[in-house]
Amino acid sequence: MRLCYIIILSIFLFSCGSKKEKEVTAAPTSVSSKQNARKLPIFKDSELTNYIKEYDTFINEYIAALKNDDDDKIEELQEQSKDLVEKAKSISKKIKTPAQQATFQKWINKQHEKINSLNN
Repeated sequence: MRLCYIIILSIFLFSCGSKKEKEVTAAPTSVSSKQNARKLPIFKDSELTNYIKEYDTFINEYIAALKNDDDDKIEELQEQSKDLVEKAKSISKKIKTPAQQATFQKWINKQHEKINSLNN
């Protein structure tokens, strides 16, 4: 249950975080889907793995929208975050072992670091 709250809080923080004005001097780097796939944890439960892929896409789109100061996209993603919060409730029940929880938590922490790096 604790993990469910962490996931929900993460999504809420990402989607409702305050935007700081910031000048982007370099174009965002593009990561191929093959490279990106290597960074995502894979679980035996395909629903859990699909959630991670969806969450990863959400985070990357959110970061791009923040960097590009795209208010329309940010608003769209905030709506999408509501769906992710609902899914997080059921997904957290699919994490059965401490090893799965540790892997998932490590990945979530990396997502936090991505967002936090924008605020520095």
